[in-house]
Amino acid sequence: MTAGALVSYGPIGSQHAFASAIGSSTQRLRIGLIADAQYADADSKGSRFYRQSIDKLESAIAQFNEQALDFCVHLGDLIDRYWESFDPMLSILHGSKHPFYHVLGNHDFDLQDDYKAQVPSKIKMPNRFYSVSQNEWRFLFLDTNDVSLYGLPKTSPRYEEATQRLQQLKEERKSQAQDWNGAIGNPQLEWMENECNIAKTMQQRVI
Repeated sequence: MTAGALVSYGPIGSQHAFASAIGSSTQRLRIGLIADAQYADADSKGSRFYRQSIDKLESAIAQFNEQALDFCVHLGDLIDRYWESFDPMLSILHGSKHPFYHVLGNHDFDLQDDYKAQVPSKIKMPNRFYSVSQNEWRFLFLDTNDVSLYGLPKTSPRYEEATQRLQQLKEERKSQAQDWNGAIGNPQLEWMENECNIAKTMQQRVI
């Protein structure tokens, strides 16, 4: 399951991604989207065929390269587990003719604690959450692993915050109070608000 998010405010077009979706907007965008590639050098299990992710990603990139896209996004869980799983997938993504952006999924952190802080830089993200401006649009790439038990080393202060939040939700009998779920922390919420204010000043639509 992907835990990252590309947040959207306002209606979204169904064919040309976000094309002419709001009011007087005339700038069309074409965006290639992939989610949950979840590669690992691991045996298949049930409906999960981990090693086949390489061929499927190669096919997707080949199709994207034949199209006039503004950029592409992987929506989280590029790998299923293991640090060494990143390299073969990143090698394929380097063949993209278009800019490629990422959000983080929970499986991207199915690693030893020593590697978790390195994940964003490994997949060429400027930060765990960030924004990209494209013409009259501003895209917010969120990190919904921000407060979680899996996305942080156990020595992190945020790990303790995640432990307390999860325990509270379990006591409230919330169905989504699971170890594999995460949340957005207050600093990121403040950042989102600031980004929306910047977009308003620049007369940008926010996705």
